[in-house]
Parts: sequence; C-alpha cells; structure tokens
Amino acid sequence: DPWDRLRKLRDGFKNTKLQMLFRGQNILGYRPYADDVVDSFVEKSIANGIDIIRIFDCLNDLRNLQEAVNATNKIKVREGRGHAQVALSYTLGDAYTMEYWMNMAKKIEEMGADSICIKDMAGLLVPYKASEMIAAMKRTAETAEPMPNIPEMSVMWGPAESLLAAVNKSGEDLDAAAEKYQAEAETAIADMQ
Repeated sequence: DPWDRLRKLRDGFKNTKLQMLFRGQNILGYRPYADDVVDSFVEKSIANGIDIIRIFDCLNDLRNLQEAVNATNKIKVREGRGHAQVALSYTLGDAYTMEYWMNMAKKIEEMGADSICIKDMAGLLVPYKASEMIAAMKRTAETAEPMPNIPEMSVMWGPAESLLAAVNKSGEDLDAAAEKYQAEAETAIADMQ
C-alpha cells in the first residue's frame, strides 16, 4: 500500500501539519493527468494524513494549479480538512516586475487558495525585495475582499536574510522546509526567538 508510510507518519506526528509538494496537473511527476486523477490523488492524500497541499507549476501557470485547488477546497467543504497553498516559483527577468507578483497574488486569491508561498529554489530573492514583494502581494490580495482567502504567506527556501525580511514585513509564517538552506533557516528561527 503506497499510503501506508504516510499513515504511519500521521500517527506519529499528531500535532504537526504535514504538507506535500504537488505539481498541479502533473501531480508528483512530469506529465499531465486528467482532472479526475488529480481530484482522486488530492482526496487520497488528505484522507491518508496530508494537511497542506502545496501546489506549484515551475512556470507559474495558474491553469495547471486550479484543479488541485478546487479538489482541496471540495474536501475542505465536505470534511473540514485540507489547505490549498499555491507556491509561486520566484525568478528574475524583465517580465517579473512587482506588478507581475501583485497580479499573481490577486489571481491566486480569486482561484480560492488558502495561502501563498514564494518558492525561491535558486536563492535569488534578496532581503529588500522579499520585504517589498510580500508587502505588495498582501496589499493586493486584501483589496478585493476582507482577506479570508489568503490568511498567510510564506517564503520557502532562500538565504536567511531574505527569510527574515519576509517574516518581518509580513508578520506571518516562516517555512523552512528545505535541506539546502537548513542551517540558514535554523539561524533565522534562532534570531526571531
């Protein structure tokens, strides 16, 4: 049973939220699956112990994320469990302006995600930009409705200084679920205590 290990982890970590990284329509692989397969995989993941479905597309194509967000939200309505978190892949380039990130936050709020994560796998997000970006994205997402849809933002992976800047600006969560920056994350956590 491929879900046995997850159930054992869930049994052992009673007070810890478990999350998985979900590649949108590609689920855990590199080829797209039909909507009903995505729905079923999300349902099985939550039923077997996953709390947060962190959904991303390496090109930030929100069309590839919508069905996983929908599936998570259906389970949340039906069973009161499941959290759809959209992870944006941070990168640099002429197209990635502050306006781009603000528009993405708004679209993610509209698609029904519970939270947004900035996924900085290459460590490109410098502290001042992290601070500015998180503040701008939160302002944008808050303008449409009183923000029940985006209660938190986190920066995943990145230099400790950027993590601290993002937390200081947003007043929200620090996600240090990465091996590459584990030492930096531990330093950032110690600095905040």
